[in-house]
Formats: sequence, C-alpha cells, structure tokens
Amino acid sequence: MKYKAIDKKIVRYDDYDQYDVALCDVPEKAIELMEKAHYLNDVKRKYTASARLFNLVEQLPGFKWF
Repeated sequence: MKYKAIDKKIVRYDDYDQYDVALCDVPEKAIELMEKAHYLNDVKRKYTASARLFNLVEQLPGFKWF
C-alpha cells in the first residue's frame, strides 16, 4: 500500500481500495516518515526503529489518526 495527501488528509491506497488514515498540517512529511517506518517494519524487521518513526509522525503539527 501507498500513501497520498489530499489537502490535510492522509489516504492509504492500493490498486483496489483506499481509505483515510489521518489528518496532519504537514501531510507530505508525515507520509515520508510513515513510508520509512513501514519499510523498517516490513522489510528490515527493525520494529523499534519503526515505532520511533511513527512516534515522530504523531508529534507533527495537527496530526490525528482516524
């Protein structure tokens, strides 16, 4: 799955589906960090590093999970 920004909304999507994930004042930065976090989690199996990146995402201005 991939992420894209629609205004301040972060949307996760693939070839078949899409759904809203979060709101953020700087969605592009949030998406960049979230994609890195997923890579660390899914490919590198570095779960703690992934969790730290998600923690940084959650601290971005206006960030709120749906």
